[in-house]
Amino acid sequence: MRLCYLCDEYPLATAKFGGIGVAFQAEAEWFAAKGHQVSVVCPTSALAPGLSRPNAVDVHLVSRSSV
Repeated sequence: MRLCYLCDEYPLATAKFGGIGVAFQAEAEWFAAKGHQVSVVCPTSALAPGLSRPNAVDVHLVSRSSV
């Protein structure tokens, strides 16, 4: 299964995150650990756009102006 989350509070993408971001992170990592393909798209203005892959989750940082 392929999953994609859109979350501007994902803990690895921003210093300001809350409960929903932590919940998305836990769920995304759980699905990835079970072998599913998981992506998280994080609009941000604080960090440079790019891709990282912590805990088998593709985290895409995109500029807020492109969202």
